[in-house]
Amino acid sequence: MMADGTHAERHCLIPQDARDIMVEPVSSRRTNRLAIVQITVPALMVGVLCGTLLYKQPQLSHLSQRPETAKNAEAKLTQLVNNKSEAHDPWNVQLEVIPCSAAGENCQNSACCKAEGEKCISGGNEGGVPKGYMACKAGSSKFELEWVKRTAPEEPIHVWKAHNTTCNSRFMAPPMPMYGTQHNGVNLPDTCFNGTGKWSMHHVFVISDWGGIAPGYNGNSATDKRSYDHVAPADHTRFGGHTREFKNGTDEWAQWRVADQLKKYAKEFQPDYFLQAGDAFYWGGIETHCGTPLTYAPVSPQTKAIFEDVYNGPGVDGKQWLGVLGNHDYGGWMYLSAWDQVIGYTWGGPGSTGRWMMPAQYWAAKVYYDDVSVDYYFMDTNVFDAEDTRPSGHNICNAEKVGMSFSASCGKSGPESAQDCPNWFKDLWIKQKGWLDYQLPKSTADWQIVVTHFPPTWGKDEWPQIASKHGIDLMITGHKHSQEVTTPDDELKFVDGWGGLYNDFMGGTSWIVSGGGGGVTSQGHPEYDGNDDQYGFMH
Repeated sequence: MMADGTHAERHCLIPQDARDIMVEPVSSRRTNRLAIVQITVPALMVGVLCGTLLYKQPQLSHLSQRPETAKNAEAKLTQLVNNKSEAHDPWNVQLEVIPCSAAGENCQNSACCKAEGEKCISGGNEGGVPKGYMACKAGSSKFELEWVKRTAPEEPIHVWKAHNTTCNSRFMAPPMPMYGTQHNGVNLPDTCFNGTGKWSMHHVFVISDWGGIAPGYNGNSATDKRSYDHVAPADHTRFGGHTREFKNGTDEWAQWRVADQLKKYAKEFQPDYFLQAGDAFYWGGIETHCGTPLTYAPVSPQTKAIFEDVYNGPGVDGKQWLGVLGNHDYGGWMYLSAWDQVIGYTWGGPGSTGRWMMPAQYWAAKVYYDDVSVDYYFMDTNVFDAEDTRPSGHNICNAEKVGMSFSASCGKSGPESAQDCPNWFKDLWIKQKGWLDYQLPKSTADWQIVVTHFPPTWGKDEWPQIASKHGIDLMITGHKHSQEVTTPDDELKFVDGWGGLYNDFMGGTSWIVSGGGGGVTSQGHPEYDGNDDQYGFMH
């Protein structure tokens, strides 16, 4: 980041115009609305503001999501998905005791070493693929990572009774698991937010595709066409459907500039929490191998440089980030990056400030405000980038890239191999659909919102049926590197790039794309006056 801060000065101007859109819940019995105000900010930045207008309801009912109820739900869910679900009691985790590894041994299963002076060291990435080795060694070289016992910062949580439930002042994760899939389908305890913010509303910020590349890493190193001494976006301007002129002075600072605007608005509006729809770490996720127990964490500079050091300040500090995995969090063109450690950061790690919340690949959270409630369903839709094992820059199951690593397995979390990968993601998707079939009918919230990485166009043959069956009100997504808002009231038109698909294919469900977070160059050319929908976030 420039020491003099000049990259940010031109981006704190007053919005020039706005367009109001009213999004109503699918169910006609509810009168709450979501107000979406699209704000154009000069100097190549777009922000979209969303707030929940709180109309009082005559009464609210509630089906408890306390741990014991969640346990029963998980047991029933197991039957719905052919006994393949990871059903368990998430508040009664049994951690395995794994002996530390001997001198020189592979330490992937233990992440610790017996010999005095030796540490468990893992290889970084080579050619955009994790090297795949972990060994007990006395020291590490550049881009190798040391593994340490995971410790979480203390987070004060206030508990009280309201809305016929037990309220928590913060989203509370279940106990730390051993593996990344262990808490799949978990329901967090209810979270409540009292009072209101600016405009007598509560505020939530939304961002996706936001995490760029730290200096020296693949895509921002001396061997790349462009390299910088700061976190910079992955350059997607030179290939694929995103080919365009690179905007010097803007594109390389995209994540910082979006973050500057986010922090400016956060100071003013004081959001309750942030929703992030994946792709937090370009190009290839946390650059070491998956499969190590989550009780240990890699001492990686990525989480601090890309997340903690970028998103902070008044209105941001202490606010939790709730999210899902994107295809680049798995590795982009393979699944071997430490995606399970992105989940594990929920329970802390080196440099953690305790804001990260992603306890599983898919999970749910209920939020109560003074007179409105929301059920969030966080889902993994990376099945749409994992269809076979062919070589491709956009295939998580790419057998060619997987074959470049010492190990093709993510251990007990899976996948076990490139050949296993497509079915592993298909099975994950089937489980989630069964999970939604169980969760949504019992929802008593005023709003049902799905947060996932891929927009519903990628599941155009499935999402419309799911949404209409259960009345999903809103989908929050990313993946496309731009900002989009689609509502049932929009003028009828084709969806760009989807060959004859009309924008009303989701019926009464609205959906937004907030993929302009700046972790990767925007899909279209950003304009100086901000008259575009490229870089930005949603509020």
